[in-house]
Amino acid sequence: MTSPVVNRLAARTAVMECIESWYNLRQHHANNLELPPAKALAECKNGHQAEQAAVQEENQSNCLRILTVHTS
Repeated sequence: MTSPVVNRLAARTAVMECIESWYNLRQHHANNLELPPAKALAECKNGHQAEQAAVQEENQSNCLRILTVHTS
């Protein structure tokens, strides 16, 4: 049987982890332009998707330009 001290410590640790994970997702951070981490992550992902789309479009136009030059 597990001692009550170990059970109490495990329960206290679990409660603190739950509170910290909830709080850290919502608190504002100066290095994220005062955005909560979840919103900053979402905006970062959206920004990367937009950058990737722009690079892909540029690559396609470069390929078309090269093909047009070589086939003319």
